[in-house]
Amino acid sequence: MPLFWFFTGMMTTVAILCVLLPWLRTLPRFGALPALPWQASLVGLLMIVATLAIYRWLGHPDLAQSAILSAPSAAPGAAPSAAGTAAAGSMQSALASLEARLAKDGGSPGDWELLAKSYEFLGRPDAAAQARKHELPIGEAATAAATAPASPALTRDSLELIAEANRARSGKQFAAAAALYAQLAARGQMNADTWADYADAAASAQGGKLAGVPESYIAKALALDPKHVKALWLRASADEESGRMAAAAGAWQQLLALLPPDSSDAKIVVANLRRDSESTKAAGQGGVAGASAAGMTVSGEVSLSTALRGKVPAAGTLFIVAKSVESPGAPVAVYRGSVGAWPVTFTLDDSQSMLPGRNLSNAGRVTIEARISQSGQALPASGDLRGSSGVINPADRHPLKIVIDEVIS
Repeated sequence: MPLFWFFTGMMTTVAILCVLLPWLRTLPRFGALPALPWQASLVGLLMIVATLAIYRWLGHPDLAQSAILSAPSAAPGAAPSAAGTAAAGSMQSALASLEARLAKDGGSPGDWELLAKSYEFLGRPDAAAQARKHELPIGEAATAAATAPASPALTRDSLELIAEANRARSGKQFAAAAALYAQLAARGQMNADTWADYADAAASAQGGKLAGVPESYIAKALALDPKHVKALWLRASADEESGRMAAAAGAWQQLLALLPPDSSDAKIVVANLRRDSESTKAAGQGGVAGASAAGMTVSGEVSLSTALRGKVPAAGTLFIVAKSVESPGAPVAVYRGSVGAWPVTFTLDDSQSMLPGRNLSNAGRVTIEARISQSGQALPASGDLRGSSGVINPADRHPLKIVIDEVIS
């Protein structure tokens, strides 16, 4: 910034002198000043116009100065100076902040033009062209979305309001709690927890109905944290309330993966999932729970290799998962149990499907995987123990023998 103003001041001073010198020489006191050719006045005027044009073109000289300073000036292969590194970091930080704001709020035409000019300073004409179309380059759009702050830092006053709202909810004063959350929302002091609690309070204040405004609060909570347990529970309940049973089953399935497998909440979710899946099938939307007309099943036993017997965690969870070969995606059946005496016998059928329309009866060829999870989570993780059947056809109804003989690295 100081460098910009220095050059601006110098150019302006020289330009004014060129323009005013002929007039000053007419005054007796300044008659000894040297004469300049008539072209000097024209040059002076052009310099003033050029100075104004440069300022208008840059718009924000502090950002332009960062761009100029960030350009490499050392010899090829030389290490960058500390000043150059700091200037480049400042420019990139300013750009990242502007990109994040534009990705979130859209910004004004002036903001997009500033971004375009910044890209031009960095020698990125293609990115500048996209910015002038009010578009972020793909890489910058992803980075901006990933780096944009998800939740605000809560102030002390906001924390006190949250505590007051929690007391109101505990006392079943739901309208009062909703009013307190409204204050927090007006201040921009909401996170995933408070949006979920706001939805809960707003629904309770209107007779327990989640449809309408409470659903918008649920969406805000999940936008900040897609794995928020309470928000997912409310999402599934709202879908049930509106008769969207297939969507509810999907939300229950997401929630189930986040809960301890033997917890009381998990048992409730499993029951809700099966109920909604049965409702989906009865409505003709594609079945999940309950055996189909074909009654497809896969049975067998799982044993543990001698080499891995000392590596089974005492609190491990056994998953037996059927996956379709023809239609990759969510499992078509899942068995979940505790680790006990070997071998473990099992039967998979359509009642153990996790998503609407994906079950053993319409899966075609499948693979059956047995896995011992150390954490109890449904997704495979390093250190889990695994074995597989290879590709089979459930219609063959051949009993399987699966040996767990691999450690996931």
